[in-house]
Amino acid sequence: MNKLYVGNLSPSVTVEDLKRLFGESELPVADQVLLKSGYAFVDFPDQKWAIKAIETLSGKAELHGKVIEVDYSVPKKGVGWARCVCVCVCVCVCVSVSESSHYVTENVVYSFFFCFMFEREIR
Repeated sequence: MNKLYVGNLSPSVTVEDLKRLFGESELPVADQVLLKSGYAFVDFPDQKWAIKAIETLSGKAELHGKVIEVDYSVPKKGVGWARCVCVCVCVCVCVSVSESSHYVTENVVYSFFFCFMFEREIR
């Protein structure tokens, strides 16, 4: 995993500040830097450089008066489930307009069952 999370950033930190910090720490300047308010995601060329960045910077480097945190970027969990439920609700609403209420109740049960099974297959 080469994508890292850089946290505890001051709102005034810029991409150039981050790149300068990496350069001063003898880390390859990352091409991909996604800066948000208070944190950033940075891509490194390979696993070796990502590990070196964590060991060199996390809890040790200061930027704009704040000690930064550096760790592996972890995808958010549960996003797929939320999308799945939204699809089910949307399907049920569409059916309720054109079908009888008995059928809609049955369809809701099947839709949520399908979403549950679909989500299990994705994970």
